[in-house]
Amino acid sequence: MKTVAVVDAAVSSGEARVWLREIGGGVRVHKVEFSDYFLVERGAFGFLAPLSGQGFEAEEVEKRVLGGGTASFLKVSHESKGLLSSAAKTVERAGFATYDSDLWAPHKLLAKLKLVPLKAYRYTGRSFEEVEESLEPLPLSVAELDIEVPEGVRGKVALRCGEEIVSSEGAEREVAEDLGRALASLDPDIVAVNIALGDFYSLAKRWRRLFGVKLGRGEGLLEGRGFVEKRLMENIGLAGLEERCRATGLPPTAAGRRSYGRLVDARQVYLMLSMGYAVPKARHRNVHVRTLLDLHRGDRGGLIYQPAVGVFENVAELDFESMFPHVIAKFNVSYETVSLKGVAPEPKGLLVHVVEPLLERRLKFKRLREALSGSGRVYAEQRQSELKMILVSSYGYSGNNYNRLGNPLTFEWINRLSRRVMLEVYKLVEEKGYAIVYGDTDSVFVRKKGASRLDYERLAGEIADEIGIPMKLNRVFKFIAFPEAKSLNGSPVKRYFGVTVEGELVLKGVEAVRSDYPLFVRRFQVKLVEEVFKHLETSGASGALAAARELLNREAARLYGGGVPLEELAIEKTIRKSSYKVEATHVLAAKQMGACLKGSRVRFVLAKHSKSKPHLRVRPFGSVNVTPDCEAYGKLLAHAYQTVVSPLNSILL
Repeated sequence: MKTVAVVDAAVSSGEARVWLREIGGGVRVHKVEFSDYFLVERGAFGFLAPLSGQGFEAEEVEKRVLGGGTASFLKVSHESKGLLSSAAKTVERAGFATYDSDLWAPHKLLAKLKLVPLKAYRYTGRSFEEVEESLEPLPLSVAELDIEVPEGVRGKVALRCGEEIVSSEGAEREVAEDLGRALASLDPDIVAVNIALGDFYSLAKRWRRLFGVKLGRGEGLLEGRGFVEKRLMENIGLAGLEERCRATGLPPTAAGRRSYGRLVDARQVYLMLSMGYAVPKARHRNVHVRTLLDLHRGDRGGLIYQPAVGVFENVAELDFESMFPHVIAKFNVSYETVSLKGVAPEPKGLLVHVVEPLLERRLKFKRLREALSGSGRVYAEQRQSELKMILVSSYGYSGNNYNRLGNPLTFEWINRLSRRVMLEVYKLVEEKGYAIVYGDTDSVFVRKKGASRLDYERLAGEIADEIGIPMKLNRVFKFIAFPEAKSLNGSPVKRYFGVTVEGELVLKGVEAVRSDYPLFVRRFQVKLVEEVFKHLETSGASGALAAARELLNREAARLYGGGVPLEELAIEKTIRKSSYKVEATHVLAAKQMGACLKGSRVRFVLAKHSKSKPHLRVRPFGSVNVTPDCEAYGKLLAHAYQTVVSPLNSILL
């Protein structure tokens, strides 16, 4: 009996292939008979009769229906994807709803076999048995592929797998054939590519068509291996990729290409298929007609406790751990359990099945992360971080228009119940003699004169016991400051800076952590915060203000004296629209660079010019003979300065 991991799956011509990597061994293929299918109401049988001579098979099946009960369906299957799609459209045009009809065939296969990619199994040759999991990633062969091959011209590739490197440079055919041979020889399970996976897929398709080059192990275009973007692997690691695949039931290539919302959809689909549900097509159908006032009352988002402008001492930040998933599980919030009147306590909702196992798994890895060091800590962090993103997205995706099960009331009830929880938290905090400084959705900042870290930890534990959701002490601030806002009677939310009792600087939403501010301004503000807190402790607010003014004057003199390198004045922004009615500086710079595509990153400098026309006062970074506009940069400097000193103008609380 071999220990194997599922690496990929494919379906074609009535056959399914599950690609397995033997741990410590070679590659095997588990083959079974399987044809893709869709489900339709029994009344559609007459519309399918003309297709009877074309190789279709139909059988009556009983399936669970979301919302309760079961129903009888016709299961229509065919080896041809095109003919099956045509048959589904025929019955849909006749007014019948189809189910399981827009799902990826390998996903249906894996759910039927109850297999999860990148998970270890004992394999007999016919059956699979789960084995105990390890914190370390599976010992798969992972390669990095750097590729630069413009269509029809010379290009180059470099494939790194372990200690071996295979590179090629030359004509497109030569490079393509060399890469195909290198992949066959080194035979990696996962390949991290340096270009967008969609572009790589198009290139692989072109090479198969023109040169007959095969990059996968099987007959499908990339079949048998996992291909993911290198950037994704750098962000989540192999352990994170395993969690993504195990949560969704998708092989690496499919899992790596999907957004977090679509990953949630994949998890819902896999669970529904495994639990015997008929899965509806991805379209938003559950809209409740209400007045604007009722909509406002029902969808108010998370609860915010707006902070006052000022500097506060000895403040603790208490956070719920995965609040929204806990609310879903605790109150049984799901698409089929909610209504305008409330949330049904039973039966257990599908969304609870979606989040509960992931929630338990994530908290397990969080605890392990705190107890481990070295590579073990890294693996635990990669796993819990990826699970956190999927869990957070489960909340956001619950009311999304693209959610095939989408019911906006689900999202609204999660928010409504979360607000009730936070109101109860505020009440408990004040009853126990603490003052609330700031609250944001799932966290609360509290203070009490003379309170110790142990006091704050005890408070978090008492709140967790009362509410029934885990809460932890995130950090204790020696000082925390909330800057003023022009349009608010108070301080804006998600914007503060502070220093913990351990000396760690914490910056949230201020200029120093914004990539659209130049490095010169960001560095200035970090230094300014350090100076302010240092002098605040030794010489009070007046001493801190004096030190801040001195630093501002020194940096302004350096700016106007030409002492700031141009690289530190470069501003970086992203083109977020296909077109702009009002062209901001970064759009003008992008046009000069010829990089106006949506998603492009633009780096530019604010330039001095005798004329006031906007396009003359911005230059792409790297342009020659650019004189920086010191007046414009001076305003950015002053803005960053005002953010830091505005809390000092209030009385130190």
